[in-house]
Amino acid sequence: MEIQDFRSLLNLFEGVHMGSNRDRLLWGLNEHVGFTVKSVKDKLEEIGYSRSDFAFMWNEWVPKKVSILAWHVGLERLPTLVELAKGNVNFGSDLCPFCGDHAETVEHLFVSCSLGQDVSQILSMWCGLPSVYAFSVRDFLIYTGRRVSVGRKQRFFMQFV
Repeated sequence: MEIQDFRSLLNLFEGVHMGSNRDRLLWGLNEHVGFTVKSVKDKLEEIGYSRSDFAFMWNEWVPKKVSILAWHVGLERLPTLVELAKGNVNFGSDLCPFCGDHAETVEHLFVSCSLGQDVSQILSMWCGLPSVYAFSVRDFLIYTGRRVSVGRKQRFFMQFV
């Protein structure tokens, strides 16, 4: 049996000629240049994949970990119960642990959850800022990103957010 398998393998290589050139990797999208990020971007645009129009505004006086959290929120890349369930990490229910009314998504936690809205209202009042009414997480981040001239309490609010 093994001899027959070996002969079958040799038959597969019939007609294959090995050159003396050095082996090299070829990138299917651009064989002459090799792999480039630009070739991937061009291919993604060609097949209709569009980049996100979300541009996060970094803030120097907010702690880095808060900025990174806000950036992940804007990209909707937080490990919410819904996202975890997509990766087969189940906790039984994907309902929001704070209100129990809706599935726990980034949008729900930061915009439509009653607890999140109450916390935002209280902080806004304490800081002397107008109430934040956002229809999406990005609306909220855009609003907070436009607050340029702020006092100590307003900075606290932005750091909290």
